[in-house]
Amino acid sequence: MMVKGNRTALRTHHSSIVDAYSFCSGISDQQNGCLETVALDT
Repeated sequence: MMVKGNRTALRTHHSSIVDAYSFCSGISDQQNGCLETVALDT
C-alpha cells in the first residue's frame, strides 16, 4: 500500500525523471516501485 502512495506522490510532486530518480534513491526498499513509476511517466 505504501508503494501506491509513493507512486502518486512521485507523479504529483516530481514532474522530471531526474527529480523522481533522486527521490527514489533515498528509498532502497521501494526503489523498484519508484523506477516503475519513472518508466510509466516516460
